[in-house]
Amino acid sequence: MTGLSMNNFSPSMSIPYSFLVPQLDFFPTIINSFDERIAIHPFTTQTYERNKAFKKLGFQRFYAQTAGTDPLKYSAKIGNNPYVSDAASYKNVLAILRQNNKNKIIQLSTMQNHVPYLSNYYDSKIKLDTNLSASSVASLETYTKGVNITDKETANFIQELNQLPQKVTVVLYGDHLPGIYNWQKNNEQQHAKYDNVLHQSDYFIYSNFQEKNVGKAVVSPNMLNPLLFAKTDAKVSPFYGLMTKIALKTPAAELGKYMADSGKYITQSKLTKAQRKILADYNMVMYDLTAGKKIPERY
Repeated sequence: MTGLSMNNFSPSMSIPYSFLVPQLDFFPTIINSFDERIAIHPFTTQTYERNKAFKKLGFQRFYAQTAGTDPLKYSAKIGNNPYVSDAASYKNVLAILRQNNKNKIIQLSTMQNHVPYLSNYYDSKIKLDTNLSASSVASLETYTKGVNITDKETANFIQELNQLPQKVTVVLYGDHLPGIYNWQKNNEQQHAKYDNVLHQSDYFIYSNFQEKNVGKAVVSPNMLNPLLFAKTDAKVSPFYGLMTKIALKTPAAELGKYMADSGKYITQSKLTKAQRKILADYNMVMYDLTAGKKIPERY
């Protein structure tokens, strides 16, 4: 939401909501560009201190199961899964969109496919044939069934959006794969072999009024905002002008690792001179935002 990359911070700062947000008074966030600023998390808002961080980031309302500013309208679950279903989460988004035609941002963090993954969650599972450990297979079969359900409900959600009179753009991504992959043999070697794959999850940007394709094979979370702006042909600030260059001209990055569009890791030495210049500018701007004079705040 801020465009700030974890790649430019110390690895010790694992939870920016707790460690970074309380220390700053300005963020180059897209949130304040909207009249209504709403967050939805079908769980407690207190995890990672989201309630405090989201308020400081500019959200006005926070719909949640507990400790939010507003209760969830829909909170149905599936089978024995203890978490609110993604279908219900999508219904909460649609209900808010239908309240009025005001310009709004809705940030939804779902829970249906969160750990743990018990075998009794659903009436059926998707069977897997792998060389993973028995416990990993059991968890993955439940997880895969949950993702399968999410895929279908996401398609239904998109169809509902297409019926709305408002112009709506959706950025959907999985923040990470679950840490449940363990092999029967040579587990450490297999983790090293598939590390790049285990650091990839699906994303898409969809608009019910704009068909332009702005996708990129592999992105970092900080690239999603500028791709959203590109999708909707929105005017951008100088900061997001730089972020557009980051998104379109540099590889995805995470904690010192760079990943090409092929999904393979590349070393920093493989970056071009132009890419190094863009990333150096970005690093300088991030330093200014977090520890300097916050020049982007003036623009």
